[in-house]
Amino acid sequence: MSSYGRLEEWKLASFHLSNLLKRNMLQAQDEVKLLDLYNHTWNTLGALIRSLQQKKLDGTWDRSYTALHEEQEAYEI
Repeated sequence: MSSYGRLEEWKLASFHLSNLLKRNMLQAQDEVKLLDLYNHTWNTLGALIRSLQQKKLDGTWDRSYTALHEEQEAYEI
């Protein structure tokens, strides 16, 4: 995503949090925490996606691992 799109996404998130703050559904310190969490999450997700795309291009994506499937235990109601 371009930096312009990233800025627009951030503005939208900030706008929604500001509306919650105005309606007393959010405290000011929570708004700052949520914006920090949003930024951290966005950056982490972006780094993961870039990393996976690079591994796919390099051919280094190891697909030999499979998900573990746990058997569901029976239970009584």
